[in-house]
Amino acid sequence: MYVCNCNGITEKQVKAALCQGVRHWEDVHAHYGCVPQCGKCQCEIAQYMADHGTDESADAASLFGLPVMAT
Repeated sequence: MYVCNCNGITEKQVKAALCQGVRHWEDVHAHYGCVPQCGKCQCEIAQYMADHGTDESADAASLFGLPVMAT
């Protein structure tokens, strides 16, 4: 499912960015080489961050069932 329609960022991509250490909704966009356009995705991305406690990449990865990517 798309979270950011302007830039074509999906839910899976948001989760992957969080697992790689992204800690701010605008940084999700930067992670994929784009910038927020309309801002409608801000609440949804921020909600992922709040709901899934992205304080540690490994914890987020385990919550999402994704592998931890080496940085």
